[in-house]
Amino acid sequence: MRPHALTLLVAVAAMAVFSSGDAFAQDARPGRPASPGLREVTADESSGRPAGWLGFSLGAGSEAYSIKGDGYGYSSYLTRPTVTIDGAARLSRTFDLGGELAGWFNSEGGYDQALSSLMLVGSWYPAGRGLFLKGGLGLGFSTVNGYYPYGYGYYRRTDVGFAGQLGVGAELRVARRTVLVPSLTLYQHDYSSRDLPGYRERIVNVGLGLRFRLPH
Repeated sequence: MRPHALTLLVAVAAMAVFSSGDAFAQDARPGRPASPGLREVTADESSGRPAGWLGFSLGAGSEAYSIKGDGYGYSSYLTRPTVTIDGAARLSRTFDLGGELAGWFNSEGGYDQALSSLMLVGSWYPAGRGLFLKGGLGLGFSTVNGYYPYGYGYYRRTDVGFAGQLGVGAELRVARRTVLVPSLTLYQHDYSSRDLPGYRERIVNVGLGLRFRLPH
């Protein structure tokens, strides 16, 4: 793991554990009412209707690729901007299930490249809220377009493969229905082709986003 990614991971975990521990400690003191966040979770669960949220995140993704069978392993990393749109239903106090659309974008040397994925993602909250671990599976899309050298015209190619992710993040409340979400996520794509060697794409993404609770 790259040094800057490891530093963020440690910071995310520390902030989340501290904030979650403080919230639960306050709630456990005799005669003291629960925090607003904990009261909302209890009301959502007792109503029998799962709460939901929508999110949007911007980030920096470090991408590397590997050609299957060439014996060289992964290339050096290239860092470019990322965008993520996601949403989920809160199935229980410790588990959310939803979908995510993520994209990584590069433009240089006369061509454009995009790596995107559409996944089903589950998030587990060990302390109820705050720190979460997530994993997902779905489809990956690798698109390259540009102009051939020497005036041979325009080309575009899109490959479809499998994609997965593992990540860690934290929900830091900034308003009654809004949380700030720093995250660190590893994306892995796998592509096969009939006319080209298969290849793999890897993205280590550092993101910062907002999540908005949906009203019932």
